Amino acid sequence: MRSIGLVIPTFVLVAMVGGIVFRKKLRFVAVLLVPLYIVVTLILVLGSLSPIASQVGYALPWQLPRHLTHHGRDYYAGTRKCEARSGFGGLRRVGWVFGYFTPARQIYVEGQGGGTATPTVLLVNGSGDHCLVAYELSGGP
Repeated sequence: MRSIGLVIPTFVLVAMVGGIVFRKKLRFVAVLLVPLYIVVTLILVLGSLSPIASQVGYALPWQLPRHLTHHGRDYYAGTRKCEARSGFGGLRRVGWVFGYFTPARQIYVEGQGGGTATPTVLLVNGSGDHCLVAYELSGGP
């Protein structure tokens, strides 16, 4: 499930290429496939644009989003610097950031308890498993 953002777009691209190959054999299908290919290509291209990804809140292979929503609260990345994972205490996984053409990234909070308090900082896997990017809580209660 973690790699669905990588698998589905790749599968769509492979299916489109396969359709082009078979289209030569089935001429009548070509008329139906061309508009569908245009729409799918537009969706894939728009989804990979950084401003759209940052606004919607999903990760791209080359960047994390500027903001996240976790349990109805907004979190914003300040400097978006990658910090060493070893610099944090015990981490607890609390969710995922959906990835588009990349596997999903895990969201962590510091501490081991399962309290109901809203965390003020979320930590997200950066470019590698040993790197974390901090997102700070925005707004009031």
